[in-house]
Amino acid sequence: MWISPNFEKNLTIQHKS
Repeated sequence: MWISPNFEKNLTIQHKS
């Protein structure tokens, strides 16, 4: 799977930035 548990977290972090 190219999607990892951190992928979703990273998306949220980038959006918050």
